[in-house]
Amino acid sequence: MKKLIPVYLVLKMTSVENENILERYGLTNYEFTAYKTLLHRGACDAKELSDKSKVPMGRIYDVTDLLENKGLIDIQKYSRPKLYSPVDPSIAMKKLLERKKEELETLTENALVIEDELKRYHRTTPRESLFWKIGIGKEAIDRWNTRLKEAQKEILYYGEFFETQPQIHAQEIQEEAEIFADLQERGVKIQMLLGTKNMVETMQEMLELVFPFLDRLDFDEMPVKFTETITNPFVIMDGEKVIIKIKNPANLAEYFTSIYVWQHKFATELSLKFQEMWNIAEEFSLENL
Repeated sequence: MKKLIPVYLVLKMTSVENENILERYGLTNYEFTAYKTLLHRGACDAKELSDKSKVPMGRIYDVTDLLENKGLIDIQKYSRPKLYSPVDPSIAMKKLLERKKEELETLTENALVIEDELKRYHRTTPRESLFWKIGIGKEAIDRWNTRLKEAQKEILYYGEFFETQPQIHAQEIQEEAEIFADLQERGVKIQMLLGTKNMVETMQEMLELVFPFLDRLDFDEMPVKFTETITNPFVIMDGEKVIIKIKNPANLAEYFTSIYVWQHKFATELSLKFQEMWNIAEEFSLENL
């Protein structure tokens, strides 16, 4: 997803950069240049508009027709020659946004149809597989989060806070909190086991980071425990899928890759290990803080 660009930065940009921004709203460079010229000069005929905007005469009529269709200009069609007049920029931008919203609505409707079609091909029975790909830092976390969202029924989650402090992974923790909240709303059961040497301090720091999402997280339905057993973070999903994060040995504050394993046997073995750790772990309660 592309980040929004603050207005004060847009105002500092060159005209070429502004053209690139407007392309996101559905304008070509020729359309932008012609519209900009009309705003500057006022009503023009096709020849004058072509000369001043540098839009080739062979393209100017196509460009003005498109601008009229998008609601950015008016055409005085019964004069000879025809005259073209710009619509006020505030109205023009609203027109462009309305078109984008309509496109998004259409894409959303079509996405549901496509999703149903793709589900016909999606394997729902366990298939043994191992998939890993190097992705340093944010890329590794993005892959982890993408897989995490696939859970349908149950998650056994182990995370560690031994080598690094929670603040270093603030964005990562907040993203996971949002995912957990969404999963809970879908009815996914979650058990969370955290490896740390200082339970109270760690949880106090973590709660500060996830505070904006606490009203969405249901701790009654998401038991949390602490263990002094430290290992690589892992998640077991639906009793058959596992994702594991591996730290970057050159920088322990970031992750080097995530490994995705779809294997019932391995998931079962790791689930047993998780339950062993869970049974001797210390329970967490907000009242303890």
